[in-house]
Amino acid sequence: MTNRAPLTDRRGALRAAAAAALTLPVLAACDATVSTPPRSGRERRTGRSSGGDQALVASLARQIAGTRAAATVVAHHHHDSRNWALGLATLHQKHLHRLGATSARPAVVSARTPTALVSAERRLQHSLVAGAGQAESGALAQVLASMAAAIGQRLVNA
Repeated sequence: MTNRAPLTDRRGALRAAAAAALTLPVLAACDATVSTPPRSGRERRTGRSSGGDQALVASLARQIAGTRAAATVVAHHHHDSRNWALGLATLHQKHLHRLGATSARPAVVSARTPTALVSAERRLQHSLVAGAGQAESGALAQVLASMAAAIGQRLVNA
């Protein structure tokens, strides 16, 4: 009799894929525009995903906007990190645009030094990975995992 490990569920597979993307940033396209995923019938009619995903996107958008604001502050106060921090701010703006949340009210992210910004970016990255596992939509899960990988690529040399 062979002992077989149980097959993983969709969320477990997404978490594993997101974790692999974080540890192997070569697999992700950091600055590539994410193509628009096909929409379900409900999304085509309403232009919105399910209620659970809307709350998830709103929460993550606040965190992305806050981290973007922190990156902008670091860019203005630390000349030696200016290009790196502005690159992160631009990346976050693209992510907000992709989520359709360019006017999201930023969460408070206190990061006024490059070291503190790296910590804030890692927190955001982990939130995006967790969000990919929580997303009801597979397309949203892929987008969030890609965003986490893009941040990871920017932090490799930080």
